Amino acid sequence: MKKIFAYITLIVIVGLTGCKKLVEEKPLSDGTLDQFFRTSFDAEAAMAGMYGAFQQTMIGEAQFNNRITFWGDARSDNMERQKQYSNNSTSEVHFNSLSPNNSFADWGPLYTVIGRANLNIEKFPDINKYSTNPNSKDYLPEATLRSYLAQCYAMRAICYFYILRVWGDAPIRTTAFLDLNDNPQAPREPKSKVRLQVLADLQTAYDMTAKGATASVWHIGEGAIAAMMVDLYMMAKLFLIMLRLLSGAKICSKQKVQQVKHIPEHKLQEPGDFHQTLKRQLTGKIFLRILPGALKPFGPFTGM
Repeated sequence: MKKIFAYITLIVIVGLTGCKKLVEEKPLSDGTLDQFFRTSFDAEAAMAGMYGAFQQTMIGEAQFNNRITFWGDARSDNMERQKQYSNNSTSEVHFNSLSPNNSFADWGPLYTVIGRANLNIEKFPDINKYSTNPNSKDYLPEATLRSYLAQCYAMRAICYFYILRVWGDAPIRTTAFLDLNDNPQAPREPKSKVRLQVLADLQTAYDMTAKGATASVWHIGEGAIAAMMVDLYMMAKLFLIMLRLLSGAKICSKQKVQQVKHIPEHKLQEPGDFHQTLKRQLTGKIFLRILPGALKPFGPFTGM
């Protein structure tokens, strides 16, 4: 009897010890934040995660849920409603009668992308603290780092740009969530401040991106960043201001444009022919034109 009791006691002790070890074992298939952002491959994966989140946000998780349409053309008179392709959410957009449960009234997916961009911006510069050998595939070259950061700033800008267009006032978060104790609540900032955030991010992205490079169609490049800046000014009804800034603005200066082989040289465009310029069919190129008489001094755009 004593032997049986001893065997049972031994089994229980071994079992409890084993369970404790099993509970504390970290799953090999799921990485943790402290184990990530250590190689160039981690950075590449993080970039894919950011772009993937943006794609899912704009195209939607289900049929007829493409937000890029219903946050864009559907809000104008350029889209006709087709009854057979409509549901409650799309019909509310067309009839300008949004309800609180409308799927297009949720800015959460855009803040998911912003969160990933913030995390990348914070973590990418530290990768080479772990991968110190420049000859190693794990090492993140300086040019690649700057390119990745430029794309993250631009991605954050385009997300805030959509939030600005659809909602106006909105919370601004430019730091990563690294702790569960971080307060996720933030007040809505005025739309003028959101515009300035978009502007600052685009300028940072443009400063960091390679000039004159042939950008991959899968990534945000110089031309895309400049196009976003144009959209920002036009959305803010500052198209004439944008034209005035072209002669001296850091992002659109004549000297910089001449250095970019994908952007034709600045030249004056006669006002009567300007509509033809706007109608011009582009083949992956960005064009900039200045109207005669538009080149006048203009102060800082803090009042946008």
